[in-house]
Amino acid sequence: MVQSLRFRTAGQVAQRVDSIGLRRISLCHFARANGAQGGLLNKRAQLRITAHRDNETDRQAKTDHASGDPSFAGARPTGNKPLFAVYVGKCHKTDGGRKTWLYFDVRRKNHVQRGRTAPTPAPMTDSPLFEIFLVTVPGLESVLCAEALERGFTGATAAPGGVTLQGSWVDVWRANLELRGATRVLARIGGFLAFHLAQLDKRSRKFPFGDLLRRDIPLRVQVTTKASKIYHAGAAAQRIETALTDTHGLTLDPKATLVLKVRIDDNNVLFSLDTSGESLHKRGHKEAVGKAPMRETLAALMLREAGYRGTEPVVDPMCGSGTFVIEAAEIAAGLLPGRTRHFAFQDLANYDDAAFKAMKEHPVLTPPAQFFGSDRDAGAVRMATANADRAGIAHLTHFANHAAGELTPPEGPPGLVIVNPPYGARIGNKNLLYPLYGTLGQTLLTRFKGWRVALVTSEPSLAKATGLPWKPHGPAIAHGGMKVWLWQTPPLR
Repeated sequence: MVQSLRFRTAGQVAQRVDSIGLRRISLCHFARANGAQGGLLNKRAQLRITAHRDNETDRQAKTDHASGDPSFAGARPTGNKPLFAVYVGKCHKTDGGRKTWLYFDVRRKNHVQRGRTAPTPAPMTDSPLFEIFLVTVPGLESVLCAEALERGFTGATAAPGGVTLQGSWVDVWRANLELRGATRVLARIGGFLAFHLAQLDKRSRKFPFGDLLRRDIPLRVQVTTKASKIYHAGAAAQRIETALTDTHGLTLDPKATLVLKVRIDDNNVLFSLDTSGESLHKRGHKEAVGKAPMRETLAALMLREAGYRGTEPVVDPMCGSGTFVIEAAEIAAGLLPGRTRHFAFQDLANYDDAAFKAMKEHPVLTPPAQFFGSDRDAGAVRMATANADRAGIAHLTHFANHAAGELTPPEGPPGLVIVNPPYGARIGNKNLLYPLYGTLGQTLLTRFKGWRVALVTSEPSLAKATGLPWKPHGPAIAHGGMKVWLWQTPPLR
């Protein structure tokens, strides 16, 4: 934030600057504008003074000394006298021989010294926009982009490995809390050019990490380099870590959940904060998992890709720990996926606990549909039941212990059958799975008229063994170190 100061003469500028206690300020670069003079130089920032006059071209005098943020602009005229506007951002001050930085807040009309204590969070409505990157499963970027747009993240664009958008810290909080398909939410907090390690060290020491990072919260640094003169990621990480500890007074811990990700690409250094902490597939209420569990983020994206929007029943005949069934029930009930977990952004200096608690207040719906899972493994059924109870949707779900060949449709309108059967790559022998797939397909064809089917497998031959009328499948999806496809049918006839 900056403070806007408006004056008619340069003398008034000097008087006001002196009254607010700024030092090392001098009036030195005067520019003639409409017969008047005015100018201000801040030795540690960039100031720009613009004088305007009706129906005349603006004349600007701009000085740029040392480093600083160009956050300054001019003001409109009043009558025949030019009106000067000075926006004071970062200012250098000597306090007992120690160099500090001052920030000016237009709301409080005073300056705030950033010291050892964490600064008071600014209202998130005043937060400037920056780039946010939503990490997701490769192959499903467009599906997450559709979800983000539906949730009100305007301007979201699919990119390799995720979705990019412009937003504020409120959007960062909301993305972590609301998006079901995002694996992580990265906040691009800034960067600079660096062609060698000494330059990286110097500019890292000047970067305003203290605006976001707290000294009492440990963090770790991850560096990747590509097509840059700084090619050694380990050496780059060492320089950045030294700057963080020596200059900014931050604490490092290789096991910290707060991660500063640094990407050096074509000599451009980009700092990103992982605002999620643990992967977002960890919703906070699924404790029991099976042998090859489906991640909640992937399950949510596949449900969306299969056309599920929370208004129809869902059946999973090989439910395992119940991921598909529980995700479908939560979507139908309007529950926020991150409602019960902690996020890394809650340890940042700008976090507002009251505002985030208000954001989490969300109405819970009572959907008309029900959600059904079954498995031949009794232990898996017990896990799924316990997970649904912890998620708070036990009243919407039903789990049963029987084989896929015994599956029958629930009463009511048709909906979606979605299943993640074994592929043979990690669990079981592939050659022994053909009868299983064949039985599943025959059961669905004879008993589930009008239902759509979605099936996940890494083997096209196994999908074809079901005898189901598959549509052309989409792109390959990364899952568990292998490529899988989501096979879908139209309503069965």
